[in-house]
Amino acid sequence: AAKEVDIDEDEATAKKDQPKHDTSSAELDKVTDFAEEKEMSSAGLASAKTALEAAKKQQQAVAEEKARKLAAVVIDKSDVDLLVSELDIPAATAELALRENGGDVVATMRKLIH
Repeated sequence: AAKEVDIDEDEATAKKDQPKHDTSSAELDKVTDFAEEKEMSSAGLASAKTALEAAKKQQQAVAEEKARKLAAVVIDKSDVDLLVSELDIPAATAELALRENGGDVVATMRKLIH
């Protein structure tokens, strides 16, 4: 009878240990799922970073093209001086505004006033 009691106690101990094993298995699955999600999001981040870098390069190219076109516009120094004195703006602002308006001082004044 002593042997039977020992076996029953061993089975009871084994049954008590089993739910703990299931719980730790579930916890391990959670950790593994998190690691997989992290890996997938890292790949997503890499592609998003590549897309942002491409967009930034495109914006820089557009800005450089605009700067080249504006630099090609011929403006008079007297027009810049007129805008600076009449509108009390920096010379760089006056020059840029003149270039954006094709060197037309009247159109530039109208745009800056409105």
